[in-house]
Amino acid sequence: MDDTLRLLTRAGPIIRQGMLDSGFRIDSCISATRIGLDFLTRAGLDDAYGLVVQVAIYNQELMDHAKRVGRLPLSGDETESWNAEDGSWALGLGFPNTPDGAQADTRARRFPGHMVVIVNRRILWDISIDQANRPARHIEFTDPVLLPVTEPFLRGREPVAATWSASGRELSMVYYARPADKTFRTAPAWTEPLDYVLAGVPR
Repeated sequence: MDDTLRLLTRAGPIIRQGMLDSGFRIDSCISATRIGLDFLTRAGLDDAYGLVVQVAIYNQELMDHAKRVGRLPLSGDETESWNAEDGSWALGLGFPNTPDGAQADTRARRFPGHMVVIVNRRILWDISIDQANRPARHIEFTDPVLLPVTEPFLRGREPVAATWSASGRELSMVYYARPADKTFRTAPAWTEPLDYVLAGVPR
C-alpha cells in the first residue's frame, strides 16, 4: 500500500465519523467531497477533484442468485421476487427511480446525484457510501470505499466494478462516472460556508 492510499484509509473513517457527530446528514456526499478535498489540500495532495457518479450495489445473496440464473434481475419487481426467495437485494445511488429509496430527494435545493473524490486520477474515494447502508438487506459499509480507477472510467467511457467486503459479507459494486454533470456546483452544500473540525485526522 502506497503512502497516499494509506493516508486515505486512515483518514476516511475519522472524517466521516466527525461529520456525522457534527450533525451532517447521512446523504451528505457533496459536503463529504468538499471536506475530503480540503483535507487533501492540507495534507499537501493537490491533485484531487470531485466527480459525480452513479453506483449500483448488490448484496451477496443477489450475486449468488445471479450466478445461478446467469444474469442480474431485469426489473425492480424481479428483484423483489428474488428477495422473497433468498434475500437478494440491490440499490443505487445517483440513479433516478432507485429501489429502496436510495436516490436522494430531488426537491428544490437538493442534489439528486452522488459524489466522490478522485485522487491523483487513480483512486476513487467514496467518503459517504454509508448512506447506502441497509443492514436488513445485508448491505452495510463500515468504512469509506477506496477503489483504483482508470482514465476511461474518469472520462465516462466505462464503469469500474469491484467486490467489497463489509461486515463479513461480500458486496458487488459498479461505479459509473458522469464527468459532464456539474449540477453540484449550485447546491448549497457546495456554495455555502462549511464549518467542520478535522480533529484526530492523521497528517
